Amino acid sequence: SKASAPKPAQSRMVYNDGYDDEAGDYIVREGDIIYERYKIAVRPGSKTPLLGKGSFGQVVYAFDLKENIGVAIKIIKNQKHFHEQARTEIELLRRFLLVPRLPRVPVPHSDYHRDSFLPCTEFVEQSNIVRLLDSFVHRNHQCLVFELLPLSLYDLLKFSKFKGFSLTLVRKLTRNILYNLASLRQSNVDVIHCDLKPENVMLIKHNEYRIKVIDFGSSCSSSHKPFSYIQSRFYRSPEVLLCRHYSYAIDMWSLGCIMVEMHTGSPLFNGKNEFEQMVKIAQMLGLPPSHMIASAGSKSKVKSMFRKVDGKWALKNPSDGYVVHNPRALSMAIRKPNSQEAEQEYADMESLLAGMLALDPDERFSPEQALHHPFFSRTP
Repeated sequence: SKASAPKPAQSRMVYNDGYDDEAGDYIVREGDIIYERYKIAVRPGSKTPLLGKGSFGQVVYAFDLKENIGVAIKIIKNQKHFHEQARTEIELLRRFLLVPRLPRVPVPHSDYHRDSFLPCTEFVEQSNIVRLLDSFVHRNHQCLVFELLPLSLYDLLKFSKFKGFSLTLVRKLTRNILYNLASLRQSNVDVIHCDLKPENVMLIKHNEYRIKVIDFGSSCSSSHKPFSYIQSRFYRSPEVLLCRHYSYAIDMWSLGCIMVEMHTGSPLFNGKNEFEQMVKIAQMLGLPPSHMIASAGSKSKVKSMFRKVDGKWALKNPSDGYVVHNPRALSMAIRKPNSQEAEQEYADMESLLAGMLALDPDERFSPEQALHHPFFSRTP
């Protein structure tokens, strides 16, 4: 019998001459050399070169053949919007290089005695921003080369099996992040991070608790804010949820959420969508002030979240039309079962959080105000 003709191979779409996948991401191959200098490799202890992935693109491990060190390369998606965002990030990161080195700030020794694995370091660096080592375009992808940092706060929480850290360690880490936020607010820096979360706070060394903030892809200055959809949902401030004008205060809100998560191991507000996020905030802290709701930037968002009950704003709720605020909810949320922490430490933490999580951004603590709070000055 006559042999049937072979079926033609299915034609596959080719993107960027075969260098990209259909989502516009660069196809990463171990052993590839980028920019005649950076060899994509598998980081010791990992199974893949991939260090992270997001809407922007991906971050891969590579070996710098010139300097003989490992680096992290952020390879931006081959799309115009993300190219522009990356250029903004490069501009901001270069701005940090032009800022005079900040003075080192003494830290009381008393904070270092409760956890045996805490270092007795006398100083913390005020300005800890991830270092941009190089930037270039490779096969239509903007690439940013960063120093390699060992692990994030999220990784640290994962290692604790999400049981969280002692208040001594929370104090140490929060203080370091506050110094960081204070440096971003300087007039010659002027950066709002816009995406502070445990994944974007990195430890400088495994055995120390000094930190660097990473991922300035959504960042902006106080005078130029090109993005309205910012902040990861769990750490999104009330003013951003309401599409209102925002300021440095949004980063303080995020840090307040992170601070609780560092201790308990769980996100403080873990809404599945923006409405649920607002519900969880309202249950714990109450509704945003009526002037914030009335002047929200998106009337449709207000309509989807709120309604008027007897002339007052109330959150819509599928069952009963309103949400009950429990004044003791924050106090209960920060306490771990069978905790060995002193009650006064919890009282100080709750008082600090009341300032960091003020619903009205005009009333929220600045980093400087927070650093002067008794939570940071008392002896553990």
